[in-house]
Amino acid sequence: MEKMCLSIDWDFFTPGAAEVWEDSPIDESLHYLWASWKDEDRILLADRIKSVGVDGFWQWLSKWFVLTPGRQALLSESHAAMHDLLTEKHGTLILFDSHHDCYYLSDWDGASIDCGNWGTHWLRKCNRNGRVIWVSQLKKKHRSTIVGRVEGDLRRRVVKACSLKEAEQTFDAFCKKAGGRIRLDFIHICRSGCWAPPWADKDFLKFIKDSKLDCQITKKEKLWDKRWNPMLDRWRHDKMHKLYEELRREEHSEY
Repeated sequence: MEKMCLSIDWDFFTPGAAEVWEDSPIDESLHYLWASWKDEDRILLADRIKSVGVDGFWQWLSKWFVLTPGRQALLSESHAAMHDLLTEKHGTLILFDSHHDCYYLSDWDGASIDCGNWGTHWLRKCNRNGRVIWVSQLKKKHRSTIVGRVEGDLRRRVVKACSLKEAEQTFDAFCKKAGGRIRLDFIHICRSGCWAPPWADKDFLKFIKDSKLDCQITKKEKLWDKRWNPMLDRWRHDKMHKLYEELRREEHSEY
């Protein structure tokens, strides 16, 4: 059977953030990683944007995939790290994400690789052999909007398992064909700090722990900057509210 791999973007569990914010800064910049959630409007969404569907996720996934405790998993802040992990030998990518990351390569960014187009680069590199099974918790209307942003000639290779129920049917078919649970070539998890709110960081750290996997930060991100650390709890809950109060005082002082 073809090589199959799994990548989980933490923003899969915070779909409210993706539905509110059509665009977020490209997360290859540390400046934006730390600053993007200091916007007052985003802080006001604190009660709306919650992590959902986290509890029991690993147990649910293990019905179809072999997730041996202690097995290594690769961990990154940016999903762009997947570009260095995928090769032409990988046939199927199981992607849990609020975005399909197969967006158009625009004229202005040329061949540059970022968190939104690494999937496009991979699909082009592996010619006709690769495909993406994209699983999302986004509402149907929002899913339909962003799937239209896949490059036209690649759209047929992004299979939209758009809900967990549809994903279960797809995974059942995989296991039937393989004669049992699937052994993944590699497992990758990213936090996507520009898309996932900092008040969900504790949930993310618990999610990593509950996986029982040996999560190791990718070598590339270790080289960039020690602050570029997906295991760092960026903001405590009380710090978020302190910032909110400061913003409110600044607003009132203008009048």
